[in-house]
Amino acid sequence: MIYWIVRQIIKIYLLSYHRFSIQEMGKIDNKKQYIYAVNHFSFLDLFIIIAVANKKSIVAYKADFFNKIIPRLLLYLVNGIPIKGDTICHNSIKYIIREINNGKNLLISPAGKISKEGKLQEFKDGTSFIAFKTKTMVVPVAIINSNKALPLGKTIPRPYKIIAKIGKPIVTDFSNSNREAIKKYTLMIKNEIILLLNQGNDNEKLF
Repeated sequence: MIYWIVRQIIKIYLLSYHRFSIQEMGKIDNKKQYIYAVNHFSFLDLFIIIAVANKKSIVAYKADFFNKIIPRLLLYLVNGIPIKGDTICHNSIKYIIREINNGKNLLISPAGKISKEGKLQEFKDGTSFIAFKTKTMVVPVAIINSNKALPLGKTIPRPYKIIAKIGKPIVTDFSNSNREAIKKYTLMIKNEIILLLNQGNDNEKLF
């Protein structure tokens, strides 16, 4: 119940202050669980992806960045999983895999850190590893203008219009889970997000 209340508050804020809209590039089956992979240009991104996913989710976030009381409290209320350092610890991975297998989505930024320049950073393989372990397709999401609304280092958001582009679930052969296959899937995720970032703003859909 708390999860849905917080999600609704986030949606109302985004709609009223940032004129938030969604562009769906593919069909998402809300009966299935997915891993939503998003570019990370602003503190707002993980809250935006919570509003995008229509199913109860868990949120992996970089603990070092979200060290303020209100953002950390909100992430706690929406099943946030703080990640310390540059890699996801074994216990966190076990918890994430269990929750996905129980039917929840995972919301995550494969790059981990927020980009200071508003450009995609190197994607780590943790997202793909979890996808292969759970045989769960990744949905690429590109968020537009979040870095203008709340640049890194700023604390007060500005009323820029924010758009979330949701791509098609990325299909692959999950039976072959060697290192090369995982790295290839990571590259596929990054390339799909790049395509979404570069596409025009057609098929716009308001909540």
